[in-house]
Amino acid sequence: MAKGRLWARQEIEYITLNYKTIPYAEMADELGRSYNSVALKCIRLGLKKREWSDKDIQLLKDHYDAWPLSRISKKIGCSIRCVYKKSISLGLGTKPKIFSREKSGPKKAKQSWIPL
Repeated sequence: MAKGRLWARQEIEYITLNYKTIPYAEMADELGRSYNSVALKCIRLGLKKREWSDKDIQLLKDHYDAWPLSRISKKIGCSIRCVYKKSISLGLGTKPKIFSREKSGPKKAKQSWIPL
């Protein structure tokens, strides 16, 4: 049984027309509903913000082991979480590098005193 108020036809139309261009938080403010309420309604309506192209999937497969997810997400134009979830669904692995590490190693502390 639903806890909140029922969705009006106009609210559903608003979400359906705007889910790709307006963030959930803004739609929630406009409709007087919570972020989670709007996000869940989009899921239940089957509305996806992004469809993966064959080119994007190939880029992910080609660079999954070599690049951090942050770099892949910038190239594709979606969030790190989106890339991570897609990599799981493609069976690429479960423990990817999210951010790259510096290759030069840890930074050395600056010496603030002069040795005698």
